[in-house]
Amino acid sequence: MNTKPPIELGYIQRKHGVHGEVIALLYREVTNLRHLWLQIDHTLVPYAIENISYQHPKAIIKLKGVEQPEAAHELKGSNIFVPEKDLSEVAPRTEQCLDSLLGYQVEDLQLGALGTICNIEQLPLQQLLVVEYRNKELLIPYHEDFVRKTDHDQCKLTIELPRGFIETSF
Repeated sequence: MNTKPPIELGYIQRKHGVHGEVIALLYREVTNLRHLWLQIDHTLVPYAIENISYQHPKAIIKLKGVEQPEAAHELKGSNIFVPEKDLSEVAPRTEQCLDSLLGYQVEDLQLGALGTICNIEQLPLQQLLVVEYRNKELLIPYHEDFVRKTDHDQCKLTIELPRGFIETSF
């Protein structure tokens, strides 16, 4: 049994067309993706992909079972996840998409509200979120191990930092 959490891929921006398609903003480039999960009311709901066309960082996706524009509209803001076993079909994150997190509030599961993302630092091997924390800049690696939830409607990023991370950062 695979107990690893799914990987966040992006979110549904809006409906598209008259046949139930949606436009998604993707944090990663993808190839050969046939299934995904949407986070709806704190529950991951599986969907099969009927058709997908890429215009990275966006994609137009037709999900099986979503036939009407009204049904597609209901999916707006839903976070998209893929099972970790499908991770080989997902390429690394692109810096262009992380810019959409600027201005988001960052909240740690243990420490609570930390501050606002004021910049994204692009290093050769990783991206760092620059968070305004107690009048200082806190650098947080943007990594699946830390990110727990991205709420695009509330502009909030929920993370779980290792114990002592903040204390050793200053």
